[in-house]
Amino acid sequence: MSFNSEKHLMDLKSELARTEAVLKSPEYIKREKEYDLKLGIAVKREVAEKGYTTIQNIESEESLHACDLQDQIWELEAELRSNCA
Repeated sequence: MSFNSEKHLMDLKSELARTEAVLKSPEYIKREKEYDLKLGIAVKREVAEKGYTTIQNIESEESLHACDLQDQIWELEAELRSNCA
C-alpha cells in the first residue's frame, strides 16, 4: 500500500509540474490576458446592465486543476507521514 501511495504521490507531483509549466508558458499567459480583457469588457457590461454589486473571481480550468492536484498531494503526504509514525 505504501509503495502504491508513494507512486501515486510522484504521479500527482509530475502532473502538477506539467500543469504549472502550462500556467507559466508565454502562450498561456498571452491567452489568459486576451481572455481577461474580453471577459472584463463582458463582465463590466453585465454588471452595468443587471446592477450587480460584486463580481466573483473566475479561475481558469488549468488553475483550478493545479489547485486540486496540490490539495491531493498534501492529503497523500499527510497520510504517508501518519503511516510512518
